Amino acid sequence: MATLPSGRVRVTTMEYGVRLLFERGLAQFLDSYPKIEIEHSVDMALVDLVESNFDVGIRYRGDVPGDMVAIPIGSPVAFVAVASPAYLAKSSQPQRPADLLKHQCIRQRMASGAKHRWSFQDGGRNVTIDPPGRLTVESIKSTVTAAVRGAGIGYLPRHHAADLITSGTLIVLLDRFSSTFDGHCLYYKATKQPTQAFAAFIDYMRGRHNERAIGSCRNVR
Repeated sequence: MATLPSGRVRVTTMEYGVRLLFERGLAQFLDSYPKIEIEHSVDMALVDLVESNFDVGIRYRGDVPGDMVAIPIGSPVAFVAVASPAYLAKSSQPQRPADLLKHQCIRQRMASGAKHRWSFQDGGRNVTIDPPGRLTVESIKSTVTAAVRGAGIGYLPRHHAADLITSGTLIVLLDRFSSTFDGHCLYYKATKQPTQAFAAFIDYMRGRHNERAIGSCRNVR
């Protein structure tokens, strides 16, 4: 009887990455490999896998370094501007991206310290806005909370507020100008020497990728 692989796989991920792994069958993987441990570390910063002793990472495709092997685990992501009915009751709705410059916007500070700029598509042309705002937060969850409470207009991946948008708690603004980006990828160093646990985990995720045929990452190997 073959010996089951054993060991630990350390994953650095964005806050949404853990959910994506479970949607791609992580619980079933753990059932199939009872001797393998999965350890998640949630960090918005782009972590150096080798220096920080991680086996794999999960980030948006555009943030994955070019020397990494990438496996798509998420669909393309639409970023939208949202606001609460309470905020819109006291402020006119923006009609074009440039109108955001007249609004209170909820800014998000990235791990680098820079504030996230907002991207839109206008007639096939990319428009980047650095909007004003007296409130700056450090997570998407905080952006959602602030927007729901009427603190201003937030900018975030649509899936983080899908239920609130459906219920009318948040209203999507400038929808026809929204930008869509490649979704999340699981990535790892191409030259990494695989352990039993790492090899089993990657083989499983490759299989899930082939089954679902999702995403648009081009450097899956």
